[in-house]
Amino acid sequence: MFRAFALLIFFLTFYFPLFAGSGSQNSNDSLMAVIHGPANDTNKVIACYTISRRLRAKGDYDTAMYYAGAGLDLSRRLKYVSGEGHSLYTVGLVHQGKGNNPEAQNCYLLSLRIAEKLGDRLLLGATTNALGIIYWYMGDHETALDYLHRSLMVKKLMKDERGIANTYNNIANVLHDQGKLREAIGNLNVSIRIKQKLKDKLGLSNSFTNRGSCYQNLGIMDSALMDFTAALELRNEYGDKAGIVGSMNNLIQLYSMTGRVRDALGLSGKSLALGKELNSRRIFMECYKAASVAYDSAGLYSEAYGYFKQYLVYKDSILNEENMEKSIQQQMQYDFEMKAAALRAKQERKEVLAQQEHRTRETIILFIASSIGLTLVLSILLLVYLARNRRKNRLIENQKISLEEKQADIVSSIQYARRIQQAQLPAMQYIERSFKRLNKG
Repeated sequence: MFRAFALLIFFLTFYFPLFAGSGSQNSNDSLMAVIHGPANDTNKVIACYTISRRLRAKGDYDTAMYYAGAGLDLSRRLKYVSGEGHSLYTVGLVHQGKGNNPEAQNCYLLSLRIAEKLGDRLLLGATTNALGIIYWYMGDHETALDYLHRSLMVKKLMKDERGIANTYNNIANVLHDQGKLREAIGNLNVSIRIKQKLKDKLGLSNSFTNRGSCYQNLGIMDSALMDFTAALELRNEYGDKAGIVGSMNNLIQLYSMTGRVRDALGLSGKSLALGKELNSRRIFMECYKAASVAYDSAGLYSEAYGYFKQYLVYKDSILNEENMEKSIQQQMQYDFEMKAAALRAKQERKEVLAQQEHRTRETIILFIASSIGLTLVLSILLLVYLARNRRKNRLIENQKISLEEKQADIVSSIQYARRIQQAQLPAMQYIERSFKRLNKG
């Protein structure tokens, strides 16, 4: 019974917030107009996963998968990471609805990575809750609780009271299966207080049912009776026939255990009548089981045996189907693990190549930077050298000019002195005549 209500709580907790966040005001016609419009943009991605969730809620899994897949493909082409994360989550919802838990798990894990990368609290809360439910169904209670507590933390940060209440309920489901009944009741008490404040009748009926089961297992029958009765009244108010049958069957077993045989028999007839209206093998099985218990407690063993045989027929039929589904799921789980291993290996290769490419880029950048630095240093040294040479050349030129000027001054002085001397000395003709006279005398 706990697991049957858990899926309902799961979609109440995270399906509707994401649904609203994607634009639940828009009609399906408006969404389809966007999807079939010419623009391949982010709005089309949002429209695809929004319409997919609505179709999934109606049980139209094939069409829901088509639109979820279309949104996922488009988000990747557009490199719209947020849209990819929400589309993966939606594909996971459809797989889970079809019972393909390994495929759903894979999609939720990929979506979770994106949510963590983007810091998207809404998507983070949804994926961690979904993974908690998946691991609970797989019997991995510790991992389930880890994801559910992460989801609860996100919901508290977002101050999402409805999400907080439903997550406490989901945590209680896992604790119930672990046999930690009082701890489960503590979580359900918190859930019920918040749901009463929000006037969430549907959520309250599920939490009352779960808490009643805990009380019954603990032998606290009065409290169990109060909770089962409260759940039945709420389900009658909003017309949940499957829930009404479940509440009736819970009360039938409780009445049988506490000696209220007449009440158990009376409610058994109503349960069987309503169960036939719903035409569900699992509901039939639970109704026949409850009727068998009621008639056995009344000492009507022949009728009890007849109902018990009907219960076994439906149980065997469902068990065979579940075994087949389990076998298929095991094969799918194996395929998923193989795919995950291949994906991890591929990712590791990508990381190694990325590291090598990063090191190569760093080496090239370092070489270029060193070359530029060396060129800059050499250029500076060359400029300094040329500047010094220019200064030396100017100095030599100045000295040459100075020497030439001094040389010119000296030559000029010598010429001037020579002219003075020549002016003071007798003429050469006079001297020659004088020497000739002396020689004659």
